[in-house]
Amino acid sequence: EAGLRTHDPALPWPEEEFRVAIDACAGLLFAPTEISAANLEAEGVPGRVFVTGNTGIDALRAVPLEVQASQPMMPVALEIACATGRTVYDSVYLALAVLRECPMVTADRRLHQALEAGRFGRHLLWITEVPHA
Repeated sequence: EAGLRTHDPALPWPEEEFRVAIDACAGLLFAPTEISAANLEAEGVPGRVFVTGNTGIDALRAVPLEVQASQPMMPVALEIACATGRTVYDSVYLALAVLRECPMVTADRRLHQALEAGRFGRHLLWITEVPHA
């Protein structure tokens, strides 16, 4: 997290202050982005700065994602929300799974428990049930 800054000591508190204090005394600083490295340079930290990339974002970029328009899913999402008492927000994700005839992987325990026994349960997959490659 070297160089990650919100430039507001209260957000996130206390992490922002910890980052600044730790970076000021670290000998080696591994910044995830060029912007983070520039923050460290502007602060005049004495350590050596290396831009390493952001492993989480880099991994996400490696996944072949497909953007879906939400408008076509709204009728199904509304039907799911009304039938299950869930929010339309949660139901849009499930609507995509229903329309694509595939499972929706979730780590939302309340969502999973509320829907697994119902008619949409076959479209839900608890995160630990995902087959490993």
